[in-house]
Amino acid sequence: MDDYFKSWIVKLETVAKTENASPARLINWLLKGHGIETDVRLLDAKTLTRNQQTQIESGLVRLQACEPISKILEAQEFYGRIFKTTHDTLDPRMDSEALIEATLSYFTKDDAPRLLDLGTGTGCLLITLLLELPHAVGIAVDICPKALSIAKENAEHHGVTDRMQFCLSDWCSNVTGTFDGIISNPPYITDGYPLDPSVALYDPAQALFAGKDGLDAYRILFNQLPPLCNPTTKIIFEIGFDQAKSVPALGVEKGFHLVHSKPDANGISRALIFEKLDSNV
Repeated sequence: MDDYFKSWIVKLETVAKTENASPARLINWLLKGHGIETDVRLLDAKTLTRNQQTQIESGLVRLQACEPISKILEAQEFYGRIFKTTHDTLDPRMDSEALIEATLSYFTKDDAPRLLDLGTGTGCLLITLLLELPHAVGIAVDICPKALSIAKENAEHHGVTDRMQFCLSDWCSNVTGTFDGIISNPPYITDGYPLDPSVALYDPAQALFAGKDGLDAYRILFNQLPPLCNPTTKIIFEIGFDQAKSVPALGVEKGFHLVHSKPDANGISRALIFEKLDSNV
């Protein structure tokens, strides 16, 4: 390894802990993202073209500023697939795979459910479900036009645009009809919660924070969802690590009951499945 990259290995030691990867691995991801397959330990920086040097230098500076590698490369893996992500979207996270698993426990590949994704961001949730359920159709909703644009790009990349619609809406305000499955990973972090800089500085605040108790988005959704439900609709929410009791309590107040809870890979209750108590909706 030449002296240039050795110096960056040292500079990235602290950042690497946040990314849960070694500095060398971070640099290798950066190199690969710019089409350079050589391991950094074998690379001489002088062999890079001027354009490559500029790109890599820029990426290394951004890494040092705690910007996630996913934002730098605008790509993140989710459920075994790659999705585009930008500063206008929440990064797809492994925790959210619990929501996918929870939804798939209610629908089979032979079913043709109509799905609604509220606060779609990158579109990774709905797109993944459409890929896993080949007869499903869905509507992706977001209040941010730029986020919807990213969701469209991801839908095109994964070949599901013929089964997916996009709706600019403040939650359910512009949504009509009923759905068999309604999914959402809404903001659920309490205002002022001290997040890691890699999240606080680079993910959109409106996708993270939800009032003094982190429950504002759930209050809105439980209020707006009844007209969109049929008698067997499943509502699947992602929740924060400490909301396994508070979110169901809100649901009961609005006529919803908890059917099942799905843990994430760490065993924390992460996806909650609700039904409407009153079937006459």
